[in-house]
Amino acid sequence: KNWTKVARADLYAGGQSMYLVVLGLGNNKGGNGGNGQIKLTYTCPTYNITGTTAGNACLTDGDSPVVLTSSAAQLPIGNYTVTYNRSSPAATGLTAPMTVTVAGTANFTAKGFTVEGPSSITITAITSGTCTSAISTSAASTANITVSGISVGGTTAGGTTICSGSTSGNLTLSGQIGTVTTWQSSVSPFSTWTNIPNTANLSTYVSGALSQTTHFRAVVKNGACSTANSNSTIVTVNPRPTITTGGVTAPVCSSTSGQNTTLAYSASGFSPNRYSIQWTGLANQVITNFAFAAGGGSVDNILVPANTAAGTYNGVMTLLTANGCSTTQNISLTVNSNPTITTSGTVTAVCLSA
Repeated sequence: KNWTKVARADLYAGGQSMYLVVLGLGNNKGGNGGNGQIKLTYTCPTYNITGTTAGNACLTDGDSPVVLTSSAAQLPIGNYTVTYNRSSPAATGLTAPMTVTVAGTANFTAKGFTVEGPSSITITAITSGTCTSAISTSAASTANITVSGISVGGTTAGGTTICSGSTSGNLTLSGQIGTVTTWQSSVSPFSTWTNIPNTANLSTYVSGALSQTTHFRAVVKNGACSTANSNSTIVTVNPRPTITTGGVTAPVCSSTSGQNTTLAYSASGFSPNRYSIQWTGLANQVITNFAFAAGGGSVDNILVPANTAAGTYNGVMTLLTANGCSTTQNISLTVNSNPTITTSGTVTAVCLSA
C-alpha cells in the first residue's frame, strides 16, 4: 500500500518508552500485496528491593514515609504502584503511588496507622504499567513502625515572686504526654518565646539569675507527632533597692553614753524603707525604719554604743524595701579619742593690774 503517514507504536516499561517507526515514501505506488502484520514482543523487567525503611507515624494523620532501596537496574527511574501489607490495624493488598527520581531509591507514603503502638509494613509487589514483580517476604521487604498518640503539653507550676538576681526556684511539669524537648522563656511584652539551652529534657527546671518578670513553659513531643506547649507559669521579679553614698559615716568622739552618727547619700532607688548594719568589732544595729529620699539626704540614726573604743570599724549596711528585697552597702565608722592633758594643777600667780 502507499504509506503517507508515520505509524508509531508506543511501549512503556519502568517509566521508559520504546518507539517503532515505519516510514513510507511520498506518493510512490507499489504493487498490490497481501495483508501485512507487525508483531511486537516485550519482556517485563524484574523489580526488586534490598531494603525498606519507614518513619514512625502519629495518630493525627496516620501516615508513615517509606523509602525502598535497590540497584539502579532493579528500580529504575519512573512512576510505580507499590503493594504492601500492614500489621496494625491489619490489612493486606494495600496500594500506594511510588516515585523513583534517582534510580535505586523509591519513596511513598504508607497510610492508615490509626492504632497507637507497634506496627509494621511488608512490601509484596511493585507494578509499572502492566508489569508487576512480586516481592518475596524478607527482612529487606519489612519495616517496623511505632504509632504515637498526639503530644500533650501538660501543666507547669512553681511560679513565684523573687527579688532581682535570684533564681526561679523549682518549676515542675506534670500531665504531659511525650518527652520534654526544651523549656522556653518569655519576657515583656511576652509575645516571643526563646528556647532555653541545656535543660536536659527534664520535667523540672530551675532558672539562672533573673532580672525581670519572666514566663516559663515546656515544649513536649510524643514520637512522630508535632510538639505541644504546656501552659506558662510566671516568676515575678521585684527590683532591689539602690543607694549612692561615699560609704563613710561622720566621725564621733569616744563617749560613755550611746550616741548617733550620720551617713550622707546622694540618691536612692526602688524605695528602701529600712536598714540594718552588721559591724565588725561593734554591736550590730538591728533593722531600723528610715524614710530614704530618692533625691538624697542623710541617715541620721546610726547607733554608736556607749564606751565604744577609739578606732575605725567596718560594717555592711543592708537596705530593705517593703516587699522584702534588699541590697548591701559597705560603710565605715571612725571613733576618735578624746583629748588629754597633764598639768601641775597650779596657775602661775600674777599681780593685780589695771
